[in-house]
Amino acid sequence: MKKVLSAVMAGAMVMSLAACGSSSTPNATTAAAGAETTAAASEAASSAAAGAETTAAAGDAASSDKEWIIGGQGPLTGAAAVYGNAVVNGAKVALDEINEKGGINGYKVKYITADDEHDQEK
Repeated sequence: MKKVLSAVMAGAMVMSLAACGSSSTPNATTAAAGAETTAAASEAASSAAAGAETTAAAGDAASSDKEWIIGGQGPLTGAAAVYGNAVVNGAKVALDEINEKGGINGYKVKYITADDEHDQEK
């Protein structure tokens, strides 16, 4: 019984992997699905951008600088400070590169950190 079950499971795995393969010539169904996915992604991106612009427009009344603020919390002091500081330094390097290239959709990115001192209660 175990051999039969093992053979059925192996066959099912092979069939599932074979179904994931791509063909060299896409058919019309694949092309249509790709177009729908691209259109949906484009629509989602444009609505997200519109939401960001609306939020930024509300924030522009308070300040003329356009920026997104990202926060991070981690161990900057305590036993695991090495790891927390490495994450902060990596994020700052990445955000500096992003801001040098014009930011994200014209918005500069600011990074704010919080220290939890490697304490789960904080």
